[in-house]
Amino acid sequence: MTRRLLLHPEDLAASAALFALGSLQGEQKAIFEQHIAEGCGICGQNLLDLAAVTESLALAAPPAEPSAVLRRKLIERTRPWMSETSNKTSTTTSHRLDL
Repeated sequence: MTRRLLLHPEDLAASAALFALGSLQGEQKAIFEQHIAEGCGICGQNLLDLAAVTESLALAAPPAEPSAVLRRKLIERTRPWMSETSNKTSTTTSHRLDL
């Protein structure tokens, strides 16, 4: 998409949607960011409207239980992080108790 094409209303609406989803990249993203920075109220409002939609997308999918294999992999990958967090919490908690 070129700068000239991006200025068509249809392309701006599509660019706003892609931008809100974090999918607009490269030159298209730079052009759209510049367009917003220049103060286009229509696109600015579109982004505000789309923000509400994109925030609710995570809630739109039904909850899913991971397979046993995926669950085990997730636990293995997060175990080091959980240990760090647990140690920091324990230290913070013990400091609070000492006060």
